[in-house]
Amino acid sequence: MSNSKSTSIQKRRRLMALYETGGLLRFGKGDDGKPVVKTDDEPSSDDVAIWVGPPSPLQREMAVREAQAARARAMLEARKKEESDQYVNARAFLANLDFEDLVDYVLDSEENERITRARRDVLAEKEWEDFNNLRDAMRQFEEAGSPWEDPEWADLLERDRMFGEQVFNRGNQIREADREGLILQPREELEKRALDRRIEIAGTSVFMRVYDEWMLFYACRDDEDHTLQFFENIAEMKSAPEEIQIALKEKLDEFINDPVEAKNSQAAGSGSTSSVPPNEPETSQASTPEASIGF
Repeated sequence: MSNSKSTSIQKRRRLMALYETGGLLRFGKGDDGKPVVKTDDEPSSDDVAIWVGPPSPLQREMAVREAQAARARAMLEARKKEESDQYVNARAFLANLDFEDLVDYVLDSEENERITRARRDVLAEKEWEDFNNLRDAMRQFEEAGSPWEDPEWADLLERDRMFGEQVFNRGNQIREADREGLILQPREELEKRALDRRIEIAGTSVFMRVYDEWMLFYACRDDEDHTLQFFENIAEMKSAPEEIQIALKEKLDEFINDPVEAKNSQAAGSGSTSSVPPNEPETSQASTPEASIGF
């Protein structure tokens, strides 16, 4: 490679670095022998430096696919092991519920889906056809640090409160309708439905855990060449001391939870529900270690 071409590549890298988001963490050995984050200005030759930055869109998609594969395997394994201690304990728990409590259990387990239905119903009304404009305006005020007493900000907050109240009321209506339908079902069907919901909820837990692991793996990069992953593989990252993993996760959270990231997220409006998990596209190939699932 010629010197001129090498210089051109270096210039492009410096240009890209101007727009790069992330931060450097340095780890050293504490007085108790455990790793600690170094905050002094004099790095030691024994320090370990890791660059932490938000994963690219492609890496995020890969993390979702890894998590979806783990979720699918975990749920399949749970349904196959009907004689496992977890499955038997779950059946015993449901058998000890009286009919009314069992109905409430099924209702509670489906609350997130019910709120989604309620939100969709409210958004379908003409009154809220400008909801996206409302959400964008609130983000702009929030990012600008506008004072709460600003009349325009106060109007937006009141409108957001009204939206949340309508979603809540619609959710209660749907819940009562669902309750009437559940009461008419035989107990055996309710127990089966409750078991399925427990498996799905546990599967979602597996999905989020694996997603977070892969996001952190992709976020950790070489301190000099940020295009290179720091860890050889995800197993190596997971074997790192807990203190290091916690510090890395906290550093990553600084960048994926900032206003710019929030603006591009699929979070629900502030008047409805909390942020939803990432989308879980279908995948046909399992590519993570076997996951376990509990009840």
